Amino acid sequence: MRQVQEGIAYGAMSPMDVMRSLGVTRAGLSSADVAARQKEGGKNVLPKPPGRRAWRVFAQQFRGAMMMVLLVAFIVANVVGHMDDALLILCVIALHACLGFFQEYRADRAFEKLAAYLPRRAQVLRDGVPTDVAAADVVVGDVLLLDAGYHVVADARVLTATALEVNEAALTGESVAVAKQMNYELQITNHEGTRSTMLYAGTSVAAGRATAIVTAIGSHTEFGKIAALTTTVENDRTPLEAQLAVFSRQLAIVILCVVGIVGVFGVARGIPFVDMLVLGIALAVAAIPEGLLVTLTVTLALGMQRIARKRAVVRTLVAAETLGSVTVLCVDKTGTLTTGEMTVTKLATGEASEKEKVKSEKRLIDALAMVNAARDVQRDSHEYVTGSMTEKAIHAFLKEKIWRDEENRDEEQRSMIGELPFSSANKFSARAFRDGDGGRIVAMGAPEVLLGRADCTDAERGMLMSKIEQMSGRGLRVLMVVEKSEKRKEKSTLEETDIVDMHVVGLVGLEDAVRVDVPEMVRVAKAAGIRAVMVTGDHPRTARAVATSIGLVADNDAVMTGVEVTRLNDVALAAQVARVNVFARISPADKLRIVRALQHNGEVVAMTGDGVNDAPALRAADVGIAVGSGTDVAKEAADIVLLDNGFATIIAAVREGRGLFDNIRKVVVYLMASSGSELVLMLAAIALGLPLPLLPIHILWINILSD
Repeated sequence: MRQVQEGIAYGAMSPMDVMRSLGVTRAGLSSADVAARQKEGGKNVLPKPPGRRAWRVFAQQFRGAMMMVLLVAFIVANVVGHMDDALLILCVIALHACLGFFQEYRADRAFEKLAAYLPRRAQVLRDGVPTDVAAADVVVGDVLLLDAGYHVVADARVLTATALEVNEAALTGESVAVAKQMNYELQITNHEGTRSTMLYAGTSVAAGRATAIVTAIGSHTEFGKIAALTTTVENDRTPLEAQLAVFSRQLAIVILCVVGIVGVFGVARGIPFVDMLVLGIALAVAAIPEGLLVTLTVTLALGMQRIARKRAVVRTLVAAETLGSVTVLCVDKTGTLTTGEMTVTKLATGEASEKEKVKSEKRLIDALAMVNAARDVQRDSHEYVTGSMTEKAIHAFLKEKIWRDEENRDEEQRSMIGELPFSSANKFSARAFRDGDGGRIVAMGAPEVLLGRADCTDAERGMLMSKIEQMSGRGLRVLMVVEKSEKRKEKSTLEETDIVDMHVVGLVGLEDAVRVDVPEMVRVAKAAGIRAVMVTGDHPRTARAVATSIGLVADNDAVMTGVEVTRLNDVALAAQVARVNVFARISPADKLRIVRALQHNGEVVAMTGDGVNDAPALRAADVGIAVGSGTDVAKEAADIVLLDNGFATIIAAVREGRGLFDNIRKVVVYLMASSGSELVLMLAAIALGLPLPLLPIHILWINILSD
């Protein structure tokens, strides 16, 4: 099948070579081609794995030493005719089995949400005609027609692109829209976030328009690979479950030894066999804290309510306790440590005096208002802002300044006589305005591009480069604004060749700002013995800047990238994760490996996430935490869902989890003291040759109800 070829290979081929490889023309596929390819490659859907049968899930609840002892006690009580004892033991067994069945069976819904996340309609070119089809009917070779707001339904190679920007946050976790282009790159990389010629299923077009040829559908897409990771990840036992398993085995051994010794002693004294069976049941019932399962359920349920008051919803009971055992907290940067929205935080001009600086900043703001394309739009009684994420951030900044009213803004638009929208090739946008008998051109974009079109001296260029490096080092996205005045009386268009000999107005720094309470929460986490680790899809420089600002790392601490993670085997990665606290440009598979490596080191890992790319790691972590703005996929894969995105909410929930863990420990101590006293009482009566002071049903009543 053609789609077996990796998307990375298609991304490094020219559009014409891709079309020839897939046997497609500019008119798209014919109806006959579509039918043949669908028969060969199937539907564009994710294959649903065989689900666990309900009876298997229910049967698995009867594993464990404690459950085995209770089952044996139930059988023996039936054989000897003690039906009251048997019925009460059966109630304990049924309660535990039903609770475990409900929790595990509900967890199997994660894949269903994953499949439902994909968009259901697509615009394709077939027989030369734009056609609306179901996403499931898209085949390899289809030519997708994409515009701003459209979802991408399959992996595809860009054929044509106009100012195309794609939101890949669901796959990569990166908050900034990625520019895409048709020209292939010579350098091939394995990380999908850097493939500028490829589009991926599950992403959306943030700005511009494009045509693209489908190279992979269904399980062969990057989205499908994440689905495979999510469904193959098996949840390990929580610390509570592991400790209870060890406790149950030890208790079973003690019970068997005690019953064996008493049995030998009873036979030596000539006690009838049936009486010895009743005695064995009584001893087993006395030793087993039957109330433990019920009491744990109540304790965990109360803990869930307390955690919910901290704006965190616990989806499984055991996760509430595990939260209190967490030693490492893996957090995403975007939306959790930061606000998740781009904001203008820095303006830089070049003037030294305060008076000149104020004047220059006003000029820079004026130029920004002229060149920025974002505008308030009202449609269907709803108001929203058009433009890319960057343009929206600048628009919000300009509105906050309130230096120009809407009437002047409208007048400014009427005087515009030419425009060059942003493109990944030019890396800048520009506008031309009529100003009396002359004109004014303003451009905004990548500093490295516009510097080459500016009239700067070498000294000015060096000063600007120094400022750009300083701002970039703080994790800011830097834009340059340039302008020039010229006579444009007879010219009514704007061309790329006009953007020359420009005067640099200034620099604009944008960032996804850190939440105000995060630095304090990081300090609190460290004081509580919890190690915070940032795992993000963002650029290493951005990740380091944010991590340094919140006190997560020092300036000279290492930052590991996804490429470096891929090069390491599991043993080497486990050694690295013990010392590295920041991981950048991380893929879904990398996140999963990092979680597994931390667990291999004996850590109890909590993982936060919001996108489809986080689902495998959320499932694999000891506690998966989905933030409030996350996708349904992430929430279904997680154990805990936050009602907001704040890091402070996570720390508050962990604090409640630790209190819950302490309560459970007290419960176990109390129950064992109670069961131990009952066992001593029974053994003392046997040793002294006295009648049994308590029958099994009496002990069950005490253990279940009073406990």
